[in-house]
Amino acid sequence: MILEKLQKYSGCDLKACEEQLAKRNGNFWEALYDLTMPVEEKDFFATKLCTTEDTSELLAILRSLKEIYGGWGFSEIRIRVCDDDEAFFMSCKPTGKEGMYEFIPEPEEIEKYGALLKSAEQEIVIQTLQMLGMIEFRHFSSDIINEIKKLLTGKNAHVANEAMRSNTTDQPEKTSVFFDELQHNFKPNRSQNHFMAIRTFWSKNVPLYPEITEAVQRLTRSGNSQVRDMANDVLVRYGRISPEEKAAAELRRRKAEVAGMHYRVEKIKTAKALFTFADKFNWDEDVEYMFAVIRHELCEMATARLVYWRSEPNYYQRFTAIEEVEEYHRDLFRLQREIEQGTQEGKYPVGKLKYDPKNDHGFDRTESNVPDSEIKRVIPEFMY
Repeated sequence: MILEKLQKYSGCDLKACEEQLAKRNGNFWEALYDLTMPVEEKDFFATKLCTTEDTSELLAILRSLKEIYGGWGFSEIRIRVCDDDEAFFMSCKPTGKEGMYEFIPEPEEIEKYGALLKSAEQEIVIQTLQMLGMIEFRHFSSDIINEIKKLLTGKNAHVANEAMRSNTTDQPEKTSVFFDELQHNFKPNRSQNHFMAIRTFWSKNVPLYPEITEAVQRLTRSGNSQVRDMANDVLVRYGRISPEEKAAAELRRRKAEVAGMHYRVEKIKTAKALFTFADKFNWDEDVEYMFAVIRHELCEMATARLVYWRSEPNYYQRFTAIEEVEEYHRDLFRLQREIEQGTQEGKYPVGKLKYDPKNDHGFDRTESNVPDSEIKRVIPEFMY
C-alpha cells in the first residue's frame, strides 16, 4: 500500500524501493515519512462518514479510517524492510504515539460514532468499537462512554470481546470503562472469555486492579495453556510473584500434568487397546502421552514402531544431537531416540500385533522429502 505509493512517487520499481529503504537511503525514508501522513485522506473519509447512512459504505469508511488512525501502512514497511532493526525503525518512524501522527477527530465525527454504536447492524457496532480503539480516550463523549457500557452487559460476548481487544491496550482510562465487564469475564463459568479478559492487562500501562488479582491467580491453574501462561506473566509483570516463583509453579504444574497423562495410559489393560490408543492419537495433543505408551509394560514392537513413524523421523535425520533441534521439536527427537534404544535392547516383544510403516492406512511413512545432502543421521535399519 504505502510502498506502492513510494514506487509512484520515486519512479522506481517496487523491488528498487525496498532495496533503497533496506539500505537506509535517507531520501527514500524522508519521502516515506511524507507519504505516511494521510491528513487529506482522513478528512475525506471523516466527511463521508458523517454524510452517509448506507451500511456497506459505512463499513468501508470505518475500515479505511481505522487504517489511517492506526498507522498500519508504516507497520507494513517495517515488516518488509527493517523488522530486524528496532533502533533504526524507531529513529525513522513518523511522530505520534503509535508511530503515526495523532489524528484528532472532529466533534461531528465523534457524534457519528456515538450514533453508530446504537446501530441494529452488529457489524457496524463492531467496526465502530474497533475504530474507537484507535482514538485517544480523552476525545470520547459521555454519550459514547454510556453506549459502550450498555453494550458490555456480558450477554453479547462477541461485541464485548471486540471492545476489550481494541479499546484498552496502553490506555488505562479505557480499561476503567470496561472494568465491570472485565470482572464478569474473569468468573469461572466464563472460560471462553478468559483469554480476552487477561489480554486486557497485557499492556504495561494498564494497572492490575486489586479486585481481580485473585482471579488472575486462579487463571494460572487454567486448563488453557495460553491463558495460564499469560496470567503468570501478568503477575510477574506487576510484581505479584517473582520469575523464580513462576518457574517453580510451572514446574509443579507440569509434573502434575505429566503424572495425570501417564496415569490415564497406565490404566489401559491390553496390548491391543494400547495400540488402538496410539493409532487414534491426535498429534496436536501433548506428546507426553506417547512417552507413556512406549513405557507401558504392554507395549509391543508394532505399537512402538507406529509411534516412531507417526512422529515423522525422516525430518529428524537432519540432526545428530538434541541441541541442533528447534526447541519445540525436541520432545519428538527424545521420543524417537528412546524408541530406537528400546528396540535395540529388545525391550518391546514382537507379539501378535502388526504395523507396516510402508502401508500406514495406505500411506508410506518411509518416503522422505529430505535431500540427501541434509541427512546427517540415517534411520536405523531395525526400525523398518
